[in-house]
Amino acid sequence: MLLNFTVENCLSFKSEQEFTMLRKGQHSAQDEQGAWNRISPVAVIYGDNAAGKSNLLKCMNFFSNFVRNSFAPREGINTQPFLLDNESAKQPSTFYIEFIAKDENRYQYWFSIDAHKVREEVLWMFRSETNRRTVIFEREDGKKTKIGAQFHNIGKIAHLVRENALLLSAAAALNITSVMPAYDTIANGIQCYPAVDFDNSFGVFVHRIRKNPRRALLLSKLIRVADLGITDVDFEEKDVPEELLEELRKLAESGISGSSAPAGDEPLGDSSSSSPSSEYFMPRVLFSHQGRGVIRQLSEQWESQGTKNVMLLFDWVLDSLERPSITLLDEPDVSISTSLFSEIIKLYRDPATNPNNSQLIFTTHNETLISASGTDDRVLDRDQIWIVKKDPNTGESTLNWLMDWSPNSKENFGKNYRHGVYGGLAQPNLYATVKEHFDNAKNAGKESQR
Repeated sequence: MLLNFTVENCLSFKSEQEFTMLRKGQHSAQDEQGAWNRISPVAVIYGDNAAGKSNLLKCMNFFSNFVRNSFAPREGINTQPFLLDNESAKQPSTFYIEFIAKDENRYQYWFSIDAHKVREEVLWMFRSETNRRTVIFEREDGKKTKIGAQFHNIGKIAHLVRENALLLSAAAALNITSVMPAYDTIANGIQCYPAVDFDNSFGVFVHRIRKNPRRALLLSKLIRVADLGITDVDFEEKDVPEELLEELRKLAESGISGSSAPAGDEPLGDSSSSSPSSEYFMPRVLFSHQGRGVIRQLSEQWESQGTKNVMLLFDWVLDSLERPSITLLDEPDVSISTSLFSEIIKLYRDPATNPNNSQLIFTTHNETLISASGTDDRVLDRDQIWIVKKDPNTGESTLNWLMDWSPNSKENFGKNYRHGVYGGLAQPNLYATVKEHFDNAKNAGKESQR
C-alpha cells in the first residue's frame, strides 16, 4: 500500500511535491479494520486543464517503469526534468516512495537521476514487528555503496551495476530475494492507465477476456446490473475469412504490423497443428438487447462509446481489486455517469469488495464527486482530495492537499472549488474573445461598403 510519494524536478513539477495516502484525523488504533483507518484506499486529483494533474500520474508511472526496466542495456537515462527555466534541466530529478509491501514490512526507497547516471539510490526497510530501520543499501555517486549486514548477496553485485541503472533493478533481475517485496510493489504493483478509450484497447481487451472465462462472466453480469439496457455480453474471436488471409500474410512478411494478433500460445515457428487461419483472429463483443418479445445481439460498433468505455473500465477495476495494486487512472469518468463511477469508488472504500487493500488514484474535472454537503453521504472525504495548480508566470505546477485549508466536514467542497475558494482556478473568457472577433469582422464589412 502506498503511504507517500514525492517528486522533484520532473515534468511540470520543479520544486519538491509530496503526495500522501495517510489519513488525517482518522482513528489510528489497530482495530478489526487495521490499515483501513490509517491509509486511504482512494484519492482524487483536481485542477484546470494543463495544470499538471496527469503529470503527477506520469511521474509515478515513470518511477515504476524505470525501476522495472533500468537494468536493460541503454545509453544514458531518458529523464524528464522541468524545462521552463535555465537551470532545472541541468539538475537531477528525484523520486521518493514509502509503502507497505506484501511481506507487511514498511519500505522507504528513493533515487536521484540525471540524463547520464544515477546520482543517489537508497532502500530502507522497517520491520513490522519492531518498526526499526534496516539499511538494505545506500548508494551515492563517487562513493562506495553501503550494504546492510544481512544483505551480502547485494554487495556482490553492487560494483557491477552500470551508472545509468538502478541497483534495485539489477538485484531483482538476479532474483535476490531480499529486495523482491520492494521491487514487486514498485515495478509490478503500480498500474497506470490513460483516459479510457475502448476502441484503442479493443483487440487486446477481447483477447485477454477470452482467456479468462470467469472475468468474462463477471463483466457480463456487471454490465447487466449497471442499468445500461443490456441483458448479456458475449466475447468471441472469429477466424479471419480465407479471402483476407493472403493479404494479411503479405503484410506480415513485409514487416508492416496489422491490427490482428496471434490467436494462441503456440511456440513461434510451430504451426504444424494449426489451421491456415488460426494465426489471425477477428475479435468481437456482442451486446444482447431485450425488445418486445425478442432479444437481439448487436456488435460493439452499434454501442455508444460510453457503454464500451464502462466495460473496459470494469475490466481494469476488477484486475486491480483481485490483487494488491496501486492503480492510476487519468480521467476515467469521461463519458461515464457520475452515479456509476461513484459505485466504482465505493468498491475501493469497502474491505468486503477490496480484500487486497488495493488503492485507486485518479484525476477528474467532475466536481459532483465532492459536492455533497451537510449529512449527505460523501463519495470522497476531505483527506482524499488534492488540487494541482500551475503558476501562469513560471509554468510550475504545485500539488495542494485540501486538508491544508482546514475545511469543515460539512462544507460543499465541489461548490467551493468551483468558486475558487481553494484558489488557482483559471477564469477563461472565450465569450469576450469570440464576440470581439465577430464585432471586428462586422465593422470591417461596414468599412468596405463605404
